[in-house]
Amino acid sequence: MILRPATPEDKDFFYVLRVDPMASRMSRRGPPTKAEHERWWSRTTDHRYVADADGGPVGTIRISDEGMISIIVSPGLRGKGYGKQMLMLAQPIARSLGFERLQADVAWENQASQGAFLRAGWRPILFEVSV
Repeated sequence: MILRPATPEDKDFFYVLRVDPMASRMSRRGPPTKAEHERWWSRTTDHRYVADADGGPVGTIRISDEGMISIIVSPGLRGKGYGKQMLMLAQPIARSLGFERLQADVAWENQASQGAFLRAGWRPILFEVSV
């Protein structure tokens, strides 16, 4: 697997993954409209990467300027260990970008993502409550 910087040709792949029902359900923001995605894509300063393996894209990673990481694995490829691999490959990239720490906001009910982060050596440090 490799992580490569996203290109303009990857814009639709990012959108398809972002509006996937499972990814949308686990997101804090919900699915964007196509117009919202277009605006985000053209204006963001996030570092965006595509994970390629086995001859094609398997997922995406976004690292914000604040060091928040977000990953999405393609629906048909979930549960195969790609999330852990993506997170492991993102760490040296983040170091090369000047980050000393990365964080992720993983929904409590997103057990699959929690497992990927834990298997990649991350540790949980945040609690939350809705008030």
